[in-house]
Amino acid sequence: MSELRFEEEEQQPLKSQRMTDEEAKAVIELWADKHREEERMRTLPSVQDVAAGLDIPTEEAYKLLQQVRARDTVQRVHHQELVVNNVEMRRKMTGPVLAVAVALMIAILLMSLLTVRHAAIPPPAPAAVTVPIQAPVPSPPTPEAGSTTAPTSAEPSTSSPGSHPTGLPR
Repeated sequence: MSELRFEEEEQQPLKSQRMTDEEAKAVIELWADKHREEERMRTLPSVQDVAAGLDIPTEEAYKLLQQVRARDTVQRVHHQELVVNNVEMRRKMTGPVLAVAVALMIAILLMSLLTVRHAAIPPPAPAAVTVPIQAPVPSPPTPEAGSTTAPTSAEPSTSSPGSHPTGLPR
């Protein structure tokens, strides 16, 4: 009788436990998932079912099952290796791809800044052209107004009208 009271005392805290609606839904879903898994496992064929269907001994069917599982394991491992290699290759390529992208962005930024800078700076003023100014050629001395003397040169005048007595053009 004391054992019965002990069991009742253990069940009392369980009966008094309260839960929220969300917890109740989660408990029901968990129970349903377990129940579905049990049902699915019951509907799966057993090694004995396959052996009977193939009319072979159960041991032989079991050995065939082990071979299939080993092959599946090898394929799964190979697939995982491929996935890991693919991920590693992507990780290795991420750095160079990002570096190229950053370099291109910097190049574009610099080109745009240079273009804006050249557009903002007015072109330089044209350089002043300096032309040397020639000093005027002094005119020959003119004879005085009252003088009737002609030039006293022993040689004949070779100057043409409009030229300087030295022979240089005016």
